[in-house]
Amino acid sequence: MSILKSFDQKCRKNKIWYSLSNLTLLSAKTNKTYGCPKIIEVMMDSKSYNKFFKLYNENILASRTRSEFYFSNPFYFENNFEYLIKINLIIKGSIEKTEKFYSIKNWQRQEIGFFKTAKNKKLNWKHKIQKIYFKFLNLFWSPLLHTEIESKIYDEKYNGFFIVNSFSKDINKNWIPTLTMELEEITWNEEKLLIIKESDLILNKQYGFDWQTIPEDTKKEEKYINKMSYFLS
Repeated sequence: MSILKSFDQKCRKNKIWYSLSNLTLLSAKTNKTYGCPKIIEVMMDSKSYNKFFKLYNENILASRTRSEFYFSNPFYFENNFEYLIKINLIIKGSIEKTEKFYSIKNWQRQEIGFFKTAKNKKLNWKHKIQKIYFKFLNLFWSPLLHTEIESKIYDEKYNGFFIVNSFSKDINKNWIPTLTMELEEITWNEEKLLIIKESDLILNKQYGFDWQTIPEDTKKEEKYINKMSYFLS
């Protein structure tokens, strides 16, 4: 876990906001193991990620800067890529603006960008067919960019946040209600790390009220390793 310690130190040193998220947050809160052990998840808002990217861009694997929406996630890496930190980008906003923005069309515009960036030789036959379909849609619609999403959803008087990089057809999987963005420390694997104070609320929303009793699972995140290969030569 030295990569996570290094990431945490860089963020604290430069006063960059981050929190453990998704299955990594679940693992830290329960002292169990969920997801692929080599994929560690954190979340950052746009301002924090932009600052982190400017300082450590040589250690970030992404097809574009954060302004372009269509890479599944930026990844932070060190040394030989043995462990990766997947950065989930979030936007502070209101549920009203998010519901107004959310549509099948915008979901398809995100897929246009994804397949526009993916390399053909890495795609299976199903994805190659999808790429043809979304290439056709690209004649009428432009790919969905992060800057556009942020301009439509961001609200200074936010009552939650929208997880950009896991845009799905179901808004409930992307919208996390929260009252503050305050952080607190948690000790996990003998390391002091940061999590959002409303972590229980987030885990209730993402995994159900019985998240403390979910059996360990180390396979759920392996798809991200495969998906990431779509963008590499």
